[in-house]
Amino acid sequence: MGGPLGLDRPLEELLAGATSDELRAVLVTLGIKPPSAKQQRLAALVEHHRDPGAVTEVVARAPAITQKLLARRADSTTGQRQFSMFGASGPDLEPGARWAVDRGLLIVDRHRYGPARMPVEVALALRGSDWHAPFDPLPPSAQLVPITSAEVEREAAAAATAFAARAASVLSACSASPPARLKSGGIGARELARIGKAAQADDAVGRLARQPYGAHSQPPRTRPAVHRSLVPPARRRTRLRPLPDPRRPVGLNP
Repeated sequence: MGGPLGLDRPLEELLAGATSDELRAVLVTLGIKPPSAKQQRLAALVEHHRDPGAVTEVVARAPAITQKLLARRADSTTGQRQFSMFGASGPDLEPGARWAVDRGLLIVDRHRYGPARMPVEVALALRGSDWHAPFDPLPPSAQLVPITSAEVEREAAAAATAFAARAASVLSACSASPPARLKSGGIGARELARIGKAAQADDAVGRLARQPYGAHSQPPRTRPAVHRSLVPPARRRTRLRPLPDPRRPVGLNP
């Protein structure tokens, strides 16, 4: 599938489905000694295509019809699918495309669907070093429309009315079928989806409508009552007696 600026996917992604023998055939056609492993062959082909000079040198030896085809495709690359490989000549190949396909300048879809695709490395090499993405340093001017306070109040009232209607639907759905609470407290995602579907309200409205009624509140954590004799002495709480007032004589009642 084509990308921004008329550029297609990188060569390594377009050749994800290519076999080792297919990669070897392309390297041999390009005059490159193929390594023994598939990944090494793919890396060698990608390294070659990443060199703009090497790509333009190969294209310079192409037939005139192939050069015109590659120049047209480099200006506006179009692709159809992600999973591609090299393939035999078929009716969907344009005139002159076979020469480019044999050298990895164009990639044919596995199922012969759509036109051959040009890797981004090839397109950038053919566009030349002077090509750059279009850039406008001046941001587009936003069109401002004056509004009155009455219009703001009218829109706010409409939004509040719409929210109240949705919130009433959420509360009605909760009343008809109370949501099941989790053991840890709160309501699970499945219950939230069920309530939203029944009330025909999105998740944000549902959360706002249930929040004042404690639908998401956590239950208070309480400790079970334990007899004092079962608590280790080190963890028992001892009630400390207040220290005597030094201003009072010892032995006299207050």
